[in-house]
Amino acid sequence: MIRATSAVPIHQVVLSNLCDLQARLRGDPATLVLARGPAHIDDGAVPIDHASPAPSDDVVLAERRVAELHARLAELEHEFTSVVDLQHAIDRRLRDP
Repeated sequence: MIRATSAVPIHQVVLSNLCDLQARLRGDPATLVLARGPAHIDDGAVPIDHASPAPSDDVVLAERRVAELHARLAELEHEFTSVVDLQHAIDRRLRDP
């Protein structure tokens, strides 16, 4: 099943491949229409001779914010522990005159 659209040729190739894949998954024969463009699959791998991209500013800011939140959580847990310890000390003093 090939759908006629006004998409650019590479989109036609992708659409044809997707329709063929759907047909195969249903157990139907594929259309056997050859793709009109080169078959290129981008697996996301970075070539060895290229440096990996630097993280975006958003990622760096998010990681910094998470680190700040972890530090604040540690402070709050310490304060909570201190308050609980203080409450236990007060309870002991009131209980044992």
